[in-house]
Amino acid sequence: MIVDLAFRIEHETENIGPYRAISEEHQQFSDELSEAHDEDINGHPCPQDDLGIERDQKRNEVCAFKSWEQLTTWFTGEELDFCQENGFIIKPVRGKITAIGKCQILIIPEELLTEEVVIL
Repeated sequence: MIVDLAFRIEHETENIGPYRAISEEHQQFSDELSEAHDEDINGHPCPQDDLGIERDQKRNEVCAFKSWEQLTTWFTGEELDFCQENGFIIKPVRGKITAIGKCQILIIPEELLTEEVVIL
């Protein structure tokens, strides 16, 4: 059932992506990264604007990358260092890929998969 493997930038203790600040501590980091990437919608589109996804994320889906190459196209080495300095790690994610875009994928991590999940 769970065969897909992806890579995700995720906070090591909070289980959030770098664009989702849930505390004041992460807000400045999230804002700086978002500002840098918002200027380049073609290389850093939100899922709704990513060719192949073109929809909102569903409740249990997270953004990730289908390959190391896709991840390092999205994040520069300097940005990956910036992520690491702020408590974010590159995490392998096993789960069910639900959408494949030009720049990213959506995946339901195995810990969020249930028998009731319906992918349309």
